[in-house]
Amino acid sequence: MLKVIKAILLIGSLIFIYHFTMTPTANLGIGTSATGGVNLDPFKIMDDYHQANARYFIINEFGNVALFMPFGFFLPMTFKKIRAFMLVVFIGCLLSICIELAQLKMPTRWTDIDDVILNTTGAALGCIVFKILHLFYKILEFIWRPRKPKRQYKHMAK
Repeated sequence: MLKVIKAILLIGSLIFIYHFTMTPTANLGIGTSATGGVNLDPFKIMDDYHQANARYFIINEFGNVALFMPFGFFLPMTFKKIRAFMLVVFIGCLLSICIELAQLKMPTRWTDIDDVILNTTGAALGCIVFKILHLFYKILEFIWRPRKPKRQYKHMAK
């Protein structure tokens, strides 16, 4: 049952990513521009947003990081073989690149290297949070695990 819940949480994080990267969200100004484009110059769009409008800067920068944090958390939680930090970061980066390539065909979306950088950072932060919480869980499990009673030997009982 726990495996099913973990899988549902991971799938939910992927649906969350899909919703905000592939469908327009007017109230956040995502995917609603008249034309899209391509930016392969790292940090250019970040700087443009920062200079133009603080609201869009916050939505773009923190939104892209927050978007991938659940994925970076639930991926190693769901798959024990994918708990290495660099592997989670690599998979997060690969997913982000796939999304950006898909957005090339969407006329109102921007394909942006900054999004890949920010999404990968989000996956990394999610993995770090998982690792910290997993470590606390293991410590608590060690402290409160049931202990076997010490064995008493007959010659020591006297």
